[in-house]
Amino acid sequence: GSIADNLRLGDPQADEARLWAALEQVRLGDWARRLGGLTAWVGENGATLSAGQARRLAMARALLRDAPLMVLDEPTEGLDVDTADALLVDLAAALGSRSLLVITHGHLPQGVVHRQYRLQHGRLRPETDDSALE
Repeated sequence: GSIADNLRLGDPQADEARLWAALEQVRLGDWARRLGGLTAWVGENGATLSAGQARRLAMARALLRDAPLMVLDEPTEGLDVDTADALLVDLAAALGSRSLLVITHGHLPQGVVHRQYRLQHGRLRPETDDSALE
């Protein structure tokens, strides 16, 4: 399917402006323009996408869904640190008042979440400055 087809799985009624906004929010706008726009073919099941592009396209789709909670499991795997941090900051801003649950082995940049927890010895513990040093 096309980029638009893929994104409209999140919101079948989304107009082109919303599709472009979602792409920009996950830092895929320039990539989509280079491919020729929303009608560019990305293949069945995103066959022509890199792992990072596929993850970001899935995030854009989730933004379009407008659900009250977004759950992301290792959302920045395969991205360099600077891109990953910028993406998470942009994504958190794009969510507005919606909630975000990020499951990751990596760090989260400042301002992405209000609370962090660590799974340690089978227990969920609040993340504090001291526990981050362990």
